[in-house]
Amino acid sequence: MFNEILLERVNRLTDVRLSERRKQVPIEILKIKQDGNARGMLNSSTTILPIKDLCEREIEIRAIITWQSLVRVISTLGYESKATLGNDLKEYLFSKINSNYEELTQVLNQNLGNIMRPEQVQMDEARNHALAKHEIEIDLYVDSLKDLVKENQPVIEPSHNYNFYGNVGSVQTGLSAQANVIQNIGSEDHDAIKQALALATQAITAATNIAEAQKKELTEIANQAEKELSKAEPNSILLQSMFVTIGTAIQTLASAKPAYLALKGALIPLGITLP
Repeated sequence: MFNEILLERVNRLTDVRLSERRKQVPIEILKIKQDGNARGMLNSSTTILPIKDLCEREIEIRAIITWQSLVRVISTLGYESKATLGNDLKEYLFSKINSNYEELTQVLNQNLGNIMRPEQVQMDEARNHALAKHEIEIDLYVDSLKDLVKENQPVIEPSHNYNFYGNVGSVQTGLSAQANVIQNIGSEDHDAIKQALALATQAITAATNIAEAQKKELTEIANQAEKELSKAEPNSILLQSMFVTIGTAIQTLASAKPAYLALKGALIPLGITLP
């Protein structure tokens, strides 16, 4: 079982990052509903399925955030015993996955419960997939520590990335790690990033405390990022640089907070974390 200090650090780091996701999910659901309503298809599968897909994808995103937090804290503070590390990681991570599954099931019920059968509002498959995927990730993580640590010595974070298969390419687990974005991101993730870039561009254009020359430069960067993202093999290092530049620029603008949160949330599946 985690000691009190490690548990407190992991909980704080995870809670801060998940609070951002809890703000982002209603925004994304509202956009789906508004689009469906505008087309007169609010209660059709065109609206229902994207909302359920969003909630299922959110289970995976939150699992990744929790896993990132665990590895980061353990790499900083160390761990008492490698022998118990795997079981303790699974106990903590699995409890968080189940908790987020229950929370997101409630969100799904609140939005679709009146137009879907009870069995259609369940996301058991997405939850079980996240559990199975992270179980092997934990096993591989502990295996990777072989010959690197001795009993009762701090656990040193491996220098490689931990890959999560699907739309998530890689997860950065330390300051020295480099995230390599897998090119085949899903169309929904692609659209979410484009929409977030559009919001960021609007916020920059409307800002009153940014010089016109800087507005022009930031708008050009946003346009370049969208073009790079549309390539068959986008330059992930270039994209990360551009996204961080845009995110940093709008982070301090009070009027741009929704745009910043949208961009920050949309980039999580690519393994890019804004400041």
